[in-house]
Amino acid sequence: MGKRRSRGLAGLIAIGVVVLGVGIGTALAQPSAGPAGWPIAKAQLWEREQAELAQARSHPRPKLPSAGLAPAVEALPPRQAGIIAMRQGPFPPTQFLVRDVWQGPVGSAWVLVYAGATRGAAASAPPSQGALRLFQESSTMHLTPIGTFSAPDGTGPLTITAASGNRLQLTTDGGTSLSFDLVTRQFR
Repeated sequence: MGKRRSRGLAGLIAIGVVVLGVGIGTALAQPSAGPAGWPIAKAQLWEREQAELAQARSHPRPKLPSAGLAPAVEALPPRQAGIIAMRQGPFPPTQFLVRDVWQGPVGSAWVLVYAGATRGAAASAPPSQGALRLFQESSTMHLTPIGTFSAPDGTGPLTITAASGNRLQLTTDGGTSLSFDLVTRQFR
């Protein structure tokens, strides 16, 4: 009876191994539906996302022209000479009060002229000395200071009213007219 029992037990083990092997083979032959034990709705969502990823990967972005080089940079728009009603400059307003700005060519350089007045030691005091601040602008829009040019004493803040050639026409708050030569950098 012991032999018969061991043969029966061995047969049951053999059948179990075969069933287990067939089950594993069947599971491997079917497409994956996500990690085991997921609910059907979640497994379907996962399958749909995998299909969308595969679709997206099958259509890569087009290659850039010229063997992968970046497209050419567009040129900056042409500069416009003239007076600009702007009250801010590339410096703190505690140093200089800006009334307006002129920009344009002076010789081969592009120049920006900020008209207004310098501020005294106490930034809260009203500006009293009329002045111009000049900057040269490169083709890449980098500003280089040229200098600050004070108007004659007692003129007060300056405003640019006109430009003709290399000469700016200016007025003070009191109505006094001045001109500034952009080449010699002197008031007249």
